[in-house]
Amino acid sequence: MIKTYEKYLNEGVIHVDKLTDAMKLVLKITFPSYRGRRFKVVVDDFPTSIDSYWDGGSKTTYSFFDISSKRIYNVGSNHPMFERDKPRTFSRPIQGVILVANSIFMGKDMGITFYVMQEDYEWLAGAPQLGDTKELTDNQKTVLYYTRSLKSSYAGIKNYRFSEANRDRKITLDDWNEAKDWLIKNGYLNSAGAITTKGRNAVQDIKPYYSR
Repeated sequence: MIKTYEKYLNEGVIHVDKLTDAMKLVLKITFPSYRGRRFKVVVDDFPTSIDSYWDGGSKTTYSFFDISSKRIYNVGSNHPMFERDKPRTFSRPIQGVILVANSIFMGKDMGITFYVMQEDYEWLAGAPQLGDTKELTDNQKTVLYYTRSLKSSYAGIKNYRFSEANRDRKITLDDWNEAKDWLIKNGYLNSAGAITTKGRNAVQDIKPYYSR
């Protein structure tokens, strides 16, 4: 099995490196003090739980944004023991309403997530900007997927990503390096071999290719 270490890696997640004007507006109204640089859009996969309270250095804060009125509803603290009367579930997305979340995990800011229905996606983000996987070979898909999914070193193994890919997909080191060089030249990885926004978005299409 491929051992992923970032749980939010799943289909329907679109990573953003440049905010649209609509995103800037929504962010300014919902989280005006946010100064981070991590953003993603999740389409048609809203959370059913909107728990918003500190627990071991972690918390997700939610705000609903109405597109037509530009009004917001902030979800306040709703601890199940101390604030039992506060709402903490979300059952039905509404067209024209975007759910915005800022997550802190163990004291680390994980960024902003825009949850949006498919019907409202283009208003928020414009035309879809997914990584194009049609041009990728199997070896390039392998390098991109394992780079996104695994740490560079683990358990004393320095080239852990290649080691796992070699075991699972039988890719050779020469093929790995050749594919990696191509991905760097074409913007899927940066010069240091780390995955870019283009690469992260392409992984969303690649993941079913590796389903066991």
